[in-house]
Amino acid sequence: MRILVSGSQGYLGNRLVEIAQEAGHTIMRVDYGVEHEWVWNRTEILGADAMIHLAAMTDLYQCEQEPHKSWQVNFWGSMLAGKFCAMPEIPIVFASTDTVVGLAGYPISVYDSHKLAAERCLLAMPRLKAVSLRFSTIYGPSPSQSKKSRGVINKWIKASLAGQPVTVYKGVAGKFRDYLFIDDAIRAMLAAINVPPGYYYIGTAKATRIVDMAKTIDAGNVKLVNDPDGLHPIEYRTMVNNDVGFRELGNWRVAVDIAEGIALTRAALA
Repeated sequence: MRILVSGSQGYLGNRLVEIAQEAGHTIMRVDYGVEHEWVWNRTEILGADAMIHLAAMTDLYQCEQEPHKSWQVNFWGSMLAGKFCAMPEIPIVFASTDTVVGLAGYPISVYDSHKLAAERCLLAMPRLKAVSLRFSTIYGPSPSQSKKSRGVINKWIKASLAGQPVTVYKGVAGKFRDYLFIDDAIRAMLAAINVPPGYYYIGTAKATRIVDMAKTIDAGNVKLVNDPDGLHPIEYRTMVNNDVGFRELGNWRVAVDIAEGIALTRAALA
């Protein structure tokens, strides 16, 4: 297939390009300025068979500080992507997050509010086959980040490799997360091209306490510290994804467990 990828230079995008090309797909790219309509009028991106929309402003705290910019990129940029795909009826896969449900069924951050609004509008857009994937916590190495830290798990592994303590905030240590290895997330995106429209939760369906994940990385060097001032309430969530529906429709399974995922990430970041 000819797959148009927005945000192909990002953490998920770089790894997606690798895996998709290894599978024989041709990659077309939109990397910057997704909030500008002229970006979507370029002839070199015409003729795609499907699109995976990853481009986003992903820093939760930056979105809180710059809500208008978050709206432009995370919502309006997604609307333009949908418009690009609707006219020729190209299926679009939208990378969302399980945190759009917040702590009580509705978003409580700017980032999640714009992600949920984009998801709902894409799913309601006429003539558009849209699939939204609500991912759990993704970790693991990517070409764009193999020498950097991205996300708390990668940061912890980098700290462990450097002989530094793996620090866990006391207020969230007992909360549960669903940790998904990056390659499994990418395979879900590719599988989603061929599933019926709708939103799907993507994760391992396994609950792991945050402090236990830290101990798996470096059992002898975990340090509990006080929560910093200004820690967003969404950080105190407990979330485990039930993705049974997608597993059946997309013929998708989790292939990498936590132990293997940490080993692969450690090797790549070393």
